[in-house]
Amino acid sequence: MAIGSCLVTIASGFSGRTLKSFAPGMILGKVTMFAVASFVGYDINALITNPERIVIVVVMIIASFRIILP
Repeated sequence: MAIGSCLVTIASGFSGRTLKSFAPGMILGKVTMFAVASFVGYDINALITNPERIVIVVVMIIASFRIILP
């Protein structure tokens, strides 16, 4: 995952994007990634045994894509 992030940053630099246009998207993507990873990693046994938590994770991921890609 870190390689993809690095490549996006490099490509953004080569394309001439300003920090003002790049930073909000980068920050929103990182916040979403950390939120989902924290929710999943907090109690992995509950995630496996409780289907409601799986649904919550899937909804969080879909919602993040709907916010980022309207």
